[in-house]
Amino acid sequence: MHIYVVSTVFKQKAPTWERLLKSMEEKRDFMFHGYRPLREALVAEMDEEGAGTAVLDAAFAGPPKSKQDSTIRTKSRSALKVFREKFRPQLGNCLQSFVENGKQENPVRWENHWLTGGFHFSAEGPEDEPVYIYAYCSEWPESQQDGFLELLAICAEKRYEADRKKVWFLDLTNGKTIHPAKSYKNTRKELIQTLDHLSRLRKAIDMGNDA
Repeated sequence: MHIYVVSTVFKQKAPTWERLLKSMEEKRDFMFHGYRPLREALVAEMDEEGAGTAVLDAAFAGPPKSKQDSTIRTKSRSALKVFREKFRPQLGNCLQSFVENGKQENPVRWENHWLTGGFHFSAEGPEDEPVYIYAYCSEWPESQQDGFLELLAICAEKRYEADRKKVWFLDLTNGKTIHPAKSYKNTRKELIQTLDHLSRLRKAIDMGNDA
């Protein structure tokens, strides 16, 4: 199950799930593809200063297709500038990119569930140890951000045996690095409940389709 889906309904009441999931489905494809140039630009910027701008220029050639497309272009250019000024100086070489096709990270098994999704890239941190980076430039509800951060910590732990402090959640709007909370027992308990509910919902739908 994709960690973005899990975090979307985390701490939300079950009657609101359908609305939240429907909204996510309607927006996700456009948002995923719309911000893909930004993710690729960040990786390019890790390899060579200024290369990220060239990636965005090539991707955004021609007029915007919609008002939303125009907004994404503006936010992407602003986010790249923040990354270049605030975050790039803290990082060494890019170790691995997960933004290209075919380079997605493997699913992880946690509490009888498979989790998919994860980071955009890994890089050398300030202590010359790998850090695992997810970058974003949109507003997230607090509950979703908390749940997503903990799921990223789980992915780092299971995939790379990495400490949760090595998870960097980059706020490209405000120039802040956010790490998973030091205390996480209750969050993980609630995430397990959310995953269990989603799994039962999926099984119930499958049973209905087979009837």
